[in-house]
Parts: sequence; structure tokens; C-alpha cells
Amino acid sequence: MILLDTSITIVSSIVVFLLVVLFLVGILLYVKTKLSPSGKITIKINGEKEIIVDGGSTLLSTLSSNGIF
Repeated sequence: MILLDTSITIVSSIVVFLLVVLFLVGILLYVKTKLSPSGKITIKINGEKEIIVDGGSTLLSTLSSNGIF
């Protein structure tokens, strides 16, 4: 009888832990989609040259990939 109670406690603890972790991962994924830049972004360089790139990458890598050092 005690072994059965212990097994139920362990299994329910694992299930609750997994549900909490999945809930937190879901929140993080939702926030990432809402806060991450998406779509086309226009970058104006020194008020002269404009480049249109996809959002989500760093400015340094974007400038480097477009040949601006």
C-alpha cells in the first residue's frame, strides 16, 4: 500500500514538472514570435545608400553580407 502511494506521488510529480516546463517553453516561443523583428527592413547607410534585408539578423552580419565593411 505504501509502495503504491509512493509510485503515484513520483509519477504525478514528474507529470506536473513536465507540464510546467512545457508551459514555460510555450510562453517563450509565443514571446519570441511577438518580439522578434520579421519582414523586410530598410537600412539607410550614411543617408545615401539603402539596403533592404530580412529582419532577425544582426546589423554587423547584415552589413558584412552586403559587402559593407
